[in-house]
Amino acid sequence: MVNQNADRLCTEEKGEKIMAKPIEATPVLEGSDALAFFAEMEKNEKASEEEGKRVKADANFFRAMFHYDLTQLL
Repeated sequence: MVNQNADRLCTEEKGEKIMAKPIEATPVLEGSDALAFFAEMEKNEKASEEEGKRVKADANFFRAMFHYDLTQLL
């Protein structure tokens, strides 16, 4: 099956169509930036049980909304 919208998803670079930009390297944290990052991560608390239930309910809602039969795409 050909994606009829593929031309709108492509960008043209040097006369060549590409589907996406390459992923650039993630910068490495060093020194005080790294220490501040880890200190902030240790402060984060786990979600409450109530919030966890809400997130699961929302995930189930979206999962049901976007559920489709893959065999229909062939």
